[in-house]
Amino acid sequence: MAAPQAGIRCLQTSRQQLLQRRRFLRYLALGSGVWSLSQNQPVAGNGTAGAQHDIVRKPRPALHNVAIQISVSGYLRAGLSEPQQELPLHVDGRLEYVEELRPASTTRTIATRHYTHAAAEIEIAQQRTQSELAADHRQIICGGGEHGDELFATQGPLTRDELDLIDVPGNSAQWWRLLPTQPVKLGDAWFLSRAAVKTLLRLEAISKWAVRCKLQKVAGKMLTIAIAGTVEGAAGGAASQLRVDGTCQVDLTRKQIAEFKLTIWEERQMGHAQPGFKIEAQVHAVATPLAASAPAAAAVRKTPTSDLNTLPDDLLLLSFQASQGGFQLLHDRRWRVLTDNPEVSILRCVQQGELVAQANISRLPDRGDKPAWSPAQLEKKIRASLGDKFTRIVDSTQRQDGRGYRILRIRAAGAAEDVKLIWTYWYLANREGGQVSLVITHEQKHAAMLAETDQALADSVRISTRSPAAPARQAAVRATRPTVVK
Repeated sequence: MAAPQAGIRCLQTSRQQLLQRRRFLRYLALGSGVWSLSQNQPVAGNGTAGAQHDIVRKPRPALHNVAIQISVSGYLRAGLSEPQQELPLHVDGRLEYVEELRPASTTRTIATRHYTHAAAEIEIAQQRTQSELAADHRQIICGGGEHGDELFATQGPLTRDELDLIDVPGNSAQWWRLLPTQPVKLGDAWFLSRAAVKTLLRLEAISKWAVRCKLQKVAGKMLTIAIAGTVEGAAGGAASQLRVDGTCQVDLTRKQIAEFKLTIWEERQMGHAQPGFKIEAQVHAVATPLAASAPAAAAVRKTPTSDLNTLPDDLLLLSFQASQGGFQLLHDRRWRVLTDNPEVSILRCVQQGELVAQANISRLPDRGDKPAWSPAQLEKKIRASLGDKFTRIVDSTQRQDGRGYRILRIRAAGAAEDVKLIWTYWYLANREGGQVSLVITHEQKHAAMLAETDQALADSVRISTRSPAAPARQAAVRATRPTVVK
């Protein structure tokens, strides 16, 4: 339920593609309006006499149960024409987990979680789908290594759907960032830093913001802090304007937030690989202290924590399996699924708001007793497919890997619409006759940004047994048609 999917395949001409689910669980941070503000705003008193309360902002250890309810309503905006098509959207989600917080430094926490429940119901244009965290992905780490507050499963890569389901606004592992930098008394106010606002709203970038917290009420050992403001930022390369209003309850004894409520209004523009939307989200989270001896505590401590700073990077990869079956692969988090249909699956790589590359993957008809393609055959298909866009073959390789896959790779250079492009064609064939085509298109200037991405994608492809009900994808020539990255 974060900005941004695992879900719906956007920007397609087919209404059915627009109504798929994978894009929307991430987009629950939401509003309009924007103020410019420095990060270094001082705490402002209102002159009212009273006791000071030491709830100074810093990571503190904690073990608690967390329960979160999220409700989203609004409209999804899709299509390239004006006016854009607006599809009514409603999401109801519930998360429950045991969380242990461990300070990693004065500016960072590491959270280990065991989810006992994580599910959402999504309704788009009166079509309902369900999303749920897999049983073998219930052990989650938030904030390990150099990856900030990214979430990942210790058992293996999440899907985009699963990530978006659990990556929600108001991440409980980051609540401490809402607290003041010095003791405060009733009526005092402070502004949140850029880092705090980014983690609060799950944005990738922020340009302008003014989010103020104010100590609004003191009742015994419970303090009420009001939160309100506006933000201008971006996620997935799409510009977004937000307005927030809410409260949090701070347990003065533990100096930690015990309850968090936030209403978020967001209007987001269409991105390179996701639809736009205008929505209102309600987030309500409650954290209940848990004794270390409680049975529930044992579950979260099963999470391996010997050295969270050296966890393998492949845990941050996401898993994608074609909806019609036939293949699956792993990709880094810059890639988002644009289309997934019987003919082709299309992923786009977006980095810092820029469209870097597009990957078209197709399960080709099984070859039966016929031999796998040769480099000459693949090159002939490439030349025919590119036509007058083709300039030259850059390089060509072939090999057989440890799985017995025959793998061809040919890079071609050319141009389309005065843009210099590189097409990298991969052909993979297993011993059982299964075949997959992978075509990665990017501008020549983006070669460094992609590094070994094409190799990693190809090496991760697994050709699976196709379900009898799954239709064969179209002919190989169609799978190698070029796409101009704009």
